Amino acid sequence: MTQATQTPPFSPNGSATQFAGKHVLISAGGTGGHVYPALAVAERLRALGARVSWLGTEAGIEARLVPQAGIELHTIFVQGLRGNGWKRKLQAPLTVMSAVSQARKVFNLIKPDVFLGFGGFASGPGAVAAKLAGVPVVVHEQNAAMGLTNKIVSLWAKRVLLAFPIEGRDGHVVGNPIRASIAALPLPSERIRTHIPYRVLVVGGSLGAKAINEVVPTALAPLLGSIELTHQTGKFTYQDTLAAYEERGLSQHVTVCEYIEDMDGAYANADLVIARAGALTVSEIASVGLPAIFIPLPHAVDNHQYLNAKCLADNSAAKILLQSDLTPDNLRDCVYGLLDGNKLLTMAIQARQLSHAPALPAIIQQLSEVIYANDSHH
Repeated sequence: MTQATQTPPFSPNGSATQFAGKHVLISAGGTGGHVYPALAVAERLRALGARVSWLGTEAGIEARLVPQAGIELHTIFVQGLRGNGWKRKLQAPLTVMSAVSQARKVFNLIKPDVFLGFGGFASGPGAVAAKLAGVPVVVHEQNAAMGLTNKIVSLWAKRVLLAFPIEGRDGHVVGNPIRASIAALPLPSERIRTHIPYRVLVVGGSLGAKAINEVVPTALAPLLGSIELTHQTGKFTYQDTLAAYEERGLSQHVTVCEYIEDMDGAYANADLVIARAGALTVSEIASVGLPAIFIPLPHAVDNHQYLNAKCLADNSAAKILLQSDLTPDNLRDCVYGLLDGNKLLTMAIQARQLSHAPALPAIIQQLSEVIYANDSHH
């Protein structure tokens, strides 16, 4: 191998020319859980001199977020293959073939050096098109259970990157890319209170977890002398949740909001979080170092939210309360059992130790190795 094709010396922050002249095609779509980590990688790649393009669909969140970030977006038409009735199942082979054909046109047009798939509907056809075009494939799985697309694509991917260890799966555990501002928050020992009132943050997600929002006001009302409560409800159940606090005469003791713009500040001012267990939420909570009570979404594909939460719960960094057990009494008991400064701090430190931060440099390093190894074979 000549000197010119070896992987350049790598520093965690990279150099501004590390990816100069290289073109990375990213595919991530559908939900924020796929798109936000991919955007974090895209931003870092551009800072290192790469040209970045994106493969997605017009129906997903990427159609808005990617152009907003100033990244060139190519869309193909494809739908999910799981469930969704027999008619769609019969059409699936045709849908996939059509999507691969559309993706191949994108590859012929832009000629990327590497394809990086984060999951979502466009990722599978994109990875097949990459294979046909002789472009190396790298996949990143955000959850503790591998999605259908990534399971298939990992059969020919040059690298399989995992956010959490997955039993029976070989791959590099790199974590999920976390926004720099969240990764930079102070250590748990500088933040977590060791006295009442403890600050409890309820995160319902952007749309809102109705099951959680319905139970929290009744569950936590008796604890309001010992806790300060911030409750983010999401869009659809904001009014109902606010009314539930008002009926109990508690609205002045609780901060109720539809959406939290400043998640950094919310995490920094919390001693305990109650949340769903989406991949990004779990990774952010671990990265910051926060004790958590996770209430996994019961109908998540492959039960992945439960498995995400289990990574922390198995290591005494979090508690899991199943939605089937979610009653006001059970949630109150769970919170009350954690209202001890030393217990909270121990859980917070444990969570932070389990975090695979910083994920970004690790992902960039893997991409760099794949690109330069591919160069040396040509």
